[in-house]
Amino acid sequence: MKVRASSAAIVTAAFVASGCAGQRARVAEVHATAALDGAPAVVDGDARDAHNDADGALRDAGPDAQSVLVAPPPPRPKGTLRFEVRNARDARPVAAHIAVRGLEGTPDPDLGPRHRADGALQSRIAATGQGLIELPAGVYRVTFDHGVEWSIFSARVEITAERETALTGAIEHVLPMDDWTACDFHVHAERSFDSRVTIVDRVASLASVGIEFATPTEHNVVGDYSEGVRALPEPARGSRGARGPGLVWVNAVEVTTDRATFPIGHFNVFPYRPNPRREHGGPPDFLADPSEIFRQARANTRDTIIQVNHPRMEPNIGYFTRSEVDPRTNRSSSPRYDPSYHAIEVFNGFYLGVPAEVDRVMRDWLALLSTGARYIGTANSDSHQIAYEAAGYPRTYVLTPRAGDASPPADTVLRALRAGHAFGTSGPLLFVTSGRAGPGDTVRISRTQNSARVRVIVRAAPWVDVDIVELYRDTELVATVAVPPSTELERADAEVDISMVRDRHALVAIARGDRSLGDVLPRLEAKPFAFTNPLWLVRRN
Repeated sequence: MKVRASSAAIVTAAFVASGCAGQRARVAEVHATAALDGAPAVVDGDARDAHNDADGALRDAGPDAQSVLVAPPPPRPKGTLRFEVRNARDARPVAAHIAVRGLEGTPDPDLGPRHRADGALQSRIAATGQGLIELPAGVYRVTFDHGVEWSIFSARVEITAERETALTGAIEHVLPMDDWTACDFHVHAERSFDSRVTIVDRVASLASVGIEFATPTEHNVVGDYSEGVRALPEPARGSRGARGPGLVWVNAVEVTTDRATFPIGHFNVFPYRPNPRREHGGPPDFLADPSEIFRQARANTRDTIIQVNHPRMEPNIGYFTRSEVDPRTNRSSSPRYDPSYHAIEVFNGFYLGVPAEVDRVMRDWLALLSTGARYIGTANSDSHQIAYEAAGYPRTYVLTPRAGDASPPADTVLRALRAGHAFGTSGPLLFVTSGRAGPGDTVRISRTQNSARVRVIVRAAPWVDVDIVELYRDTELVATVAVPPSTELERADAEVDISMVRDRHALVAIARGDRSLGDVLPRLEAKPFAFTNPLWLVRRN
């Protein structure tokens, strides 16, 4: 049955006279940092400000520096946008992520440095569901979102100098995932050496896009989200309703091996019990080989999960590359390779717009699964900032039946994750079953039958594109399901027979879309992508 999304949106405009302080033109040295693989350059506002003194003169960068003085254009007069995000069903405020893009010749705004929830380049986190944004006069597209289960609201807004414009938009929870928990197992904040996001801002950024469970995986520091969860306002307390805590979390750490000696990879460990008597909570030794890191992790928490992060990331932090593992055998000539981890980060947020890199790790994972290894596949944001590294994109959904209105406890989520009852996504919701079996389960097939009938269901919010579903038996693409263009919530419901050619197979589904998620994720050219953990097909004796 197809379910139609109801559209509910209210747009009001009110103009209130207000003062506007004049601004003095300054000469700035602009430092641009390029994202991975040709992603758009990002002007780092903090670096820019740090290189300007009180009267705008350029600091001396040394005799060999080749600095370019760039005269900024005359300042544009500013106005104010007052926004409010409401739930279409009950008109209550909803925590949201706000994206603001320039239209009709208006440049994209700079709302602040990349790490600030109250304004980061073209993004804003609104944990209360309302607020003010100061914008240069011009025309903008403003988009409200609360993650992949919700509709979005987009409106053209004209900002007039020295005026206040009011915008109210309603979004709807069109795809409730009552039996699943939205998770992000790789996130950074200010306790990591390479992030300046505060704990309060980080938790708000997760809750505002519908993430219900997260792990504070700081570099070589045992992370803690208690401060941020205490600070969450009511609108950010979870899409499951007021009874939910807004965000469930466990202590965690990203063991970041030493770059100066021999970097071998990055490994998330969760849960990880902090030791208050040791520096940084007593994480595993980042100078050790993986086998010793894994041993220390298990000694701390017996049922901890060890996740290999971005296993092919260059130049020197991908575990698979550095350890020279052959995924077809799960072996390496290097003594530094230890296969006793539990999970692989198949989809890392740095590659939202680089599907070839996701496919590269996907091929490794499928090859490892074909050996019989039962590694859990996850999708995580790896967010270090607010802008251009969006928390919750991508995410992992973990099966937690009958959770109802309340967010499930951490033990329930982690137990299901260990069993592989999960799928990863940047938008599409992908469900693959055979009878009552789903991802992580074993399907036993008689020798006379010799095939498994598999049901594939794809659902997506109206703003998420899905074009095709691919079914892989081990490393071989054995079937595809075409998904016609649509904004319906249910995009496909198909049955496919998967034949057995060996006594054991891992069956993994992948969903892809071609249209960008740019309204929600500005300038990333992110493409919709989802994958399931394997159904294990086993031939009976």
